[in-house]
Amino acid sequence: MSPKQKDEATTLTKKSMGAAYGSVPTHDDENHALDEDRIRTVQRKMAFLTGMAAIGGFLFGYDTGVISGAMLPLAKDFALSPVQEEMIVSSTVFAAFLASLVGGSLNNSCGRRFSILVASGVFTVGAIIMGFAWNYNSMLLGRIIVGIGIGLASLTTPVYIAEVAQPSLRGKLVTVNQLLVTFGQFIAGMVDGALGEVDHGESAL
Repeated sequence: MSPKQKDEATTLTKKSMGAAYGSVPTHDDENHALDEDRIRTVQRKMAFLTGMAAIGGFLFGYDTGVISGAMLPLAKDFALSPVQEEMIVSSTVFAAFLASLVGGSLNNSCGRRFSILVASGVFTVGAIIMGFAWNYNSMLLGRIIVGIGIGLASLTTPVYIAEVAQPSLRGKLVTVNQLLVTFGQFIAGMVDGALGEVDHGESAL
């Protein structure tokens, strides 16, 4: 046996002994470490995407709940009739219902992520209009636009979370959206109570 062959045989023997005693990492160990790094990276990204997507659930709960406390100062400042008050309250829910009917087609044609971005943009436009509303018509328009955004988000968010989640975590992460809906309603009630005695509190709402 030549010196070169002896060195190669010695190296192979050391590697096999080291692998047996755990002192030298093998190719399988390196692959396992890489797989664990990928899993941790995927889990971090999945948690971030879930949190961002579930914000739609929070906005759904908050905006449908906060109007109850805002109606008293709104009715006073805009001199609203009972029918107009009913329209402002119900318009968001009705617009969300109509938007959810067409949201499925938008999801299929443009994808989940694009639909969530559209819903976020629509909701932002509606919130701006409501923030600068000067009469009944402008407030009603803002409420309708916000309802469209809520309808798209409430339909798309659970589907998107279910698609990006790992099978073992899918049920838990989908419930995050529903949890944030109720949490948004809770925060809306707290805000209504805190600002109930403030003059012109609807601007802050």
